[in-house]
Amino acid sequence: ANKVLKITSASIYQSSGNSMSQNRLSLKIGNHVVFIVDGVSAETKQNSFPLWLESGNHSVLVSKGLIGTADLTWSISGVEFNVVQW
Repeated sequence: ANKVLKITSASIYQSSGNSMSQNRLSLKIGNHVVFIVDGVSAETKQNSFPLWLESGNHSVLVSKGLIGTADLTWSISGVEFNVVQW
């Protein structure tokens, strides 16, 4: 209610498990893919920040594709603002 979220950064990495050379990690907030690590192409793609979100609940999806199991470490940083209407 009269608040917005400013996401300032996000990251994900594989902290243990199978080799990253055949895996793809992704971090998604709502409909926004904010961070991808592609082990096949050795590319890291990051959303342009800041990402502004309306108030309310937002699902966070952390996924690892392709091969095996792994421990993943991820983070999201942001600030909540009150919206003042005059």
